[in-house]
Amino acid sequence: MSLVAGAYAGCDEQNAGYPCNENPINIVSLSLACSGLAMVMVFWLMRKLKTYERGTDEMNKISEKIQSGAKAFLTTEYKYLSGFVLFIFAVLLIVYSIDPPTGRYDGKSGDRIDGIRAGSCFLAGAILV
Repeated sequence: MSLVAGAYAGCDEQNAGYPCNENPINIVSLSLACSGLAMVMVFWLMRKLKTYERGTDEMNKISEKIQSGAKAFLTTEYKYLSGFVLFIFAVLLIVYSIDPPTGRYDGKSGDRIDGIRAGSCFLAGAILV
């Protein structure tokens, strides 16, 4: 099954029109071109925005106070969040290592390494988010 046929469930011999008749390279090329154009627009807007003044002295003082408060909040939040993530990682590691789930088709218990798999998948997801 091709990428296009898998992506569009209605593609068959009767529905052979667009987008079913497109090859995957054309579909991916369009999305890459649009994302490249969006990145060019972002850089252009950033460059244009940096030419403007930041504001008055009072506005800059207020902005610096808000920025320092936000950094302090995020530091505290990440400290507690990392502790929570490590605790859940340890719980998943222990629970799934002691009693692996029976998710196999033959009814047998899973491997003892399931704890490492579950914990590392949770850890990877927590880091990526």
